[in-house]
Amino acid sequence: MEISYYLGHESCPVTKEMDQWAEPIPMGRKKGYENDSATLSYGDYFQAITSFLKKDGKAILIQALCYAINPDIFEKTIEKISIIAEKHGEFYHPARLSVTVEGVTRQFVLNVAVSETGKRFIQKETELINKLSQDGSHHYLPRVFGFGKAPVPGRQPGLLVFLGDWFEGYHEFHITESIETTTMVVVWNPVNGNFYLSDDKKHELYRQTARILTSYYNPETFEQIFPWHHAAGDFVLKIQADQLSVRLISVRGYQALVNNTERDPLSVLEALLVFLLNLSIRNRLDRTDGVGEIVWADDFVVAATIDGFFEALGDKKKYYGMTEPIDVFFRYYLSSLSSSILSELFADIVQTLPASDPETQRVKTEISHHSAVFYHAVQKFLKSG
Repeated sequence: MEISYYLGHESCPVTKEMDQWAEPIPMGRKKGYENDSATLSYGDYFQAITSFLKKDGKAILIQALCYAINPDIFEKTIEKISIIAEKHGEFYHPARLSVTVEGVTRQFVLNVAVSETGKRFIQKETELINKLSQDGSHHYLPRVFGFGKAPVPGRQPGLLVFLGDWFEGYHEFHITESIETTTMVVVWNPVNGNFYLSDDKKHELYRQTARILTSYYNPETFEQIFPWHHAAGDFVLKIQADQLSVRLISVRGYQALVNNTERDPLSVLEALLVFLLNLSIRNRLDRTDGVGEIVWADDFVVAATIDGFFEALGDKKKYYGMTEPIDVFFRYYLSSLSSSILSELFADIVQTLPASDPETQRVKTEISHHSAVFYHAVQKFLKSG
């Protein structure tokens, strides 16, 4: 079995004889980012992954290949593995595994936790993705095949990893600096080159983001995927045959963000409203090119968020004595709220945000206008339906 190593793309090989092998891996997305982990070289990183794939992770990889190609694959049929260091984030340092079996190549992701912070998240995230994927009704998250440890020679306790699906053809995206007066979204495509989204594709992007997050919202328990952030690259997109699709690659938490323990219909609707208001704010936040200044997307994101929210809500069932589907009840509930009530609710939400967070300061400056935009977008949506 041949194993080779690359930095970012298969056009950039790295070997033990090259200087890059001994260079430390970046410990975050931002230049000068400090992490609570000791320095790890690219050589250490690649050797740890190799050790995992040859030992504890061997059975996990075979399971993934049996699922992706055919159920009769065994170790000796693996011809080649390319390990590509894709990027370096605040929590993980994912590697793309390109595995060739009997002339067929499949891609997988090996999420690697190096820092203590990353290690605290990764096992919990593995469990959460598996939990949210159990009923099979949603296909927005990667399938996770297994979790394990990747030893680093001379270093304890080593790295923690999980092996999952690689979303083929999907790429990270961010709002980027531009001379244009409107929000410009750039898609990072290392193969064919970066490109900008058209206005209709931008609307579709944020609509699908809202739809995905609402799909995983549980009206019975008020649980939701949180935290998430566009700046962290949590969502990726693909455009094929002029159709845009979005996937979610990370679930760092899943919990209720409201303290209400009541489960009557009104409480369900109130909690759902808080979820939507929060979603409408967070869907507008990013950092320039993922690492720069905090940026607030244009007003069109609000309407896109409402569209995606209601699309997913329409797929949910009836709850707690509701005689109609929950989206019908929520439409009526939302229509009863005045602009002043919504403004007060948005102000309350801002008060719950961490005061020291730079994003909070940006939200505070935008929230009054955002509330007005949200109210008008809701009225337009309700009239159209």
